[in-house]
Amino acid sequence: MRNVSNIIWGLVLIVLGIIFGLNALELTNINIFFPGWWTLFIIIPSLVGLITESEKTWSLIGLVVGVVLLLGINDFIEFELIYKLLFPIILIILGFSLLMKDTMSKALKEKLEKASHDTKNYSATFSENRAVLVDEFKGCEIDAVFGTVELDLTNATIKKDCVIKTSAIFGSVVLKVPENVIVKTISTSFFGSTDNDHKGGEKHTLFVETFNLFGGTDIK
Repeated sequence: MRNVSNIIWGLVLIVLGIIFGLNALELTNINIFFPGWWTLFIIIPSLVGLITESEKTWSLIGLVVGVVLLLGINDFIEFELIYKLLFPIILIILGFSLLMKDTMSKALKEKLEKASHDTKNYSATFSENRAVLVDEFKGCEIDAVFGTVELDLTNATIKKDCVIKTSAIFGSVVLKVPENVIVKTISTSFFGSTDNDHKGGEKHTLFVETFNLFGGTDIK
């Protein structure tokens, strides 16, 4: 969904550029820094997440929080009411999310349970970790905290379904996978995203479970 995300952010930047340009030419006098303008840094990423992410719970919560704060700052809603209702609303969203969590088919779940889980771990904390694998791959876990982990599997041998679990917290994970595998993602993101640009595949499946907090996972 990288293309969709790029389109949204591209349109936002174009609109901002046009407004700044028209203001500079004194053709308009649009105040970009309206009361609560900073809530857009919550609202826009949350909207992008709702469109691009398979797991939408945290994006929905972020959107609700951002919109409610914007309305409160502009006196459409009293902050006293916000304090009373915001927490119950978040609990309701989380509750519905748990009820609807079973988005994968039963067959997919069975495949995931049978897929290979390896204990090998690749991590980067305030650093970069780049690895190229050419032997048999059986799955792994990846953690990037204020850092970048790049794992190249394009020349690795994959003989059965595998699971890759990634965590990107203020960091990024880049996965390069073989063309002949199928990639299925299960993503949870808060102010982050999982971009799966891998096309096609006809053999074994890579199940990529991602968690992104102010970070991103890129699958190529």
